[in-house]
This record gives sequence, C-alpha cells and structure tokens, in this order.
Amino acid sequence: MSAHLSQRAGLLISACALALYVWTAAPTLAWGGGDSAKLALWVHRGEVGHAAESHPLYVVLARAFASLPLGGDLAYRLNIFSGLCAALAVGAMFVLCGELAGSAFASACAAVSLA
Repeated sequence: MSAHLSQRAGLLISACALALYVWTAAPTLAWGGGDSAKLALWVHRGEVGHAAESHPLYVVLARAFASLPLGGDLAYRLNIFSGLCAALAVGAMFVLCGELAGSAFASACAAVSLA
C-alpha cells in the first residue's frame, strides 16, 4: 500500500472516529459527575497538580481548547476535546499497526477496534 493511500485511510478513520465522538458527546457533565466533573473543575480553575491523578498535560491543553468558541458549556467542550484526543489516538494506532503489520486491512481493524 502506498504511503499516500495509507495517509488518506488513516485520516478517514480518524475523521470518522471524531464524527462519532462529537455526535455522541454528552452535552454537559455525565450523570454522576465522577472524573469528568473533577477534570472540568481543574480546567476551569487552571489547577495543574503534581500528583499522578492530576493530569497536568490534559489540564493545560484542555484549558486552551476550552477557550475556543464552540458553544455549549465547559463540560461539553471538554467532552469534544477528549473525543479529539481519542480520534488522534485512533489515527496513531492505524499508522503504528500499518508499520508493524504491513497490512492496511489489519491496521484498519486495529484502529477501528480501538475506536
């Protein structure tokens, strides 16, 4: 499979995953709050902790992403940001599996199963 076709397939799989994540994103905090509520508070306050559970990179990147005019409340924008990160991970999985397996079909199956 050519590199150009592989790039297009990877982008298509990532775009489909992102569309699915955006379509199914919760419009606000999920029922029960949980970790999403804790992360939303940290992003809102700009708290970058040093503990293992504080996720400082997520807080910094999500704070920048949340400032974009996407509509909805902070929790919705964070849900979209998490979906974007997941879609990028799906694309990375496609590329990595393509390099390891050498099969476009196998790497597409691995990426779609991750999604």
